[in-house]
Amino acid sequence: MAQPGLQHEDGIIKVHGWRENIVNSAVVLCMGENGLGVTRSLGRRGIDVVGVDHQKSAPAFSSRFCKKKLLVTNPQMHPEECLRQLLTIAEHQDNKAVLIPTADYYVSFISRFRDQLQRHFYFNIPNTDVLNMLVDKNSQYTMAQKLGIPVPKTIAPRSISHLLQEQKSLSYPVLIKGACADEWARHFPNKAFMASTPHELTKYFELAESNGIRVVVQEIVAGPNTNHIEINAYYSKRKELLALFCTEKTRQFPVDFGVGTYLTSLNNQSLIEIALTFFEGIGYSGVGNIEFKKDNRDSTFKLIELNPRIWQQNAQAARAGVDFAYINYLDCIGEQISPSLQFTENICYLDIFHDIRSFLGSRQGKGRSIFQWIKLAFRADCYAYIAWDDPGPALKYTMYLIMKAVRKLMNKKNAKGENSV
Repeated sequence: MAQPGLQHEDGIIKVHGWRENIVNSAVVLCMGENGLGVTRSLGRRGIDVVGVDHQKSAPAFSSRFCKKKLLVTNPQMHPEECLRQLLTIAEHQDNKAVLIPTADYYVSFISRFRDQLQRHFYFNIPNTDVLNMLVDKNSQYTMAQKLGIPVPKTIAPRSISHLLQEQKSLSYPVLIKGACADEWARHFPNKAFMASTPHELTKYFELAESNGIRVVVQEIVAGPNTNHIEINAYYSKRKELLALFCTEKTRQFPVDFGVGTYLTSLNNQSLIEIALTFFEGIGYSGVGNIEFKKDNRDSTFKLIELNPRIWQQNAQAARAGVDFAYINYLDCIGEQISPSLQFTENICYLDIFHDIRSFLGSRQGKGRSIFQWIKLAFRADCYAYIAWDDPGPALKYTMYLIMKAVRKLMNKKNAKGENSV
């Protein structure tokens, strides 16, 4: 007999047809591109996936592998209410579900309510001390240096006078970004600002300071996008390494400082060893993503950041033979797992919707036609949105882009009409 569906009149939670005696559902927190890869990986293995997000338009909600959809309040704005909603759902399950956070703010949410959530759910994230250190970029870079891992020249100015004193040691251009990514993302859509002069740096610092955001200022690592390499690992709660994957960026969007849109798996053993030194040196558990970039000035790979969650292109690792979402799920429910530390090289991942813009806006696209990019697109082994057994997310995102373009065109037309009056 099915449990009665939950229906809140305010439309926040909608759950229908919850089955009794369900065996360990997976609750995917944040149904963006990261969550879409996780949803497909687990759904294809017959695991019931419950998608959770505060945005109705989240693309993974359109996946046929998302069996139940939970629209909750924003965990950053109303964390207690979001907790209440999750716990209400947990009361209607016979078995604990597995929580898999796919965004930084959901990792912080789980950490904040760790005691309440672990009574009803399984999950594996870093312990509170490790997570607090990683969330603060300055603390993360300091720890990396203690472990002998190179980082770009970085300062953490506390005031404008401190900035003016410390910036003399920097070489321009520099990046200014949030010490805490969550705080920064609430105010700015971009990952960072680039300052080419002390005047620009001061302007951006004052803008961040006016919004109450702590920042770090960092020298830019010289080199093309292909100098970016990401190492991904999964450690059990017992700190055992169970999954490993390495990939190289070819392009990203935005072009200079963005998210990878075209990546190829490769085995860079020396860099993997450096990454594992960091993971194991801080006693890491859960999924982690470390990005490095080689500095052309001294040929040294330098740490960009460690993200304590599953990364956007996790479908690429699954296609290469290391299914992080499934390994995470099995480990959380107590299954014995053989480590999956070998992967197929030269597996290409493509985010079609953003890579075309990156290709045309980068040096690689200069003098090359759209037809050359199409040839590259067909060589990819897996895609961000497109999956032949799950067309919904790609169709929905295509419609979103079309409507966005139409609105932009209409706004321009209206603005032109007003100016002509």
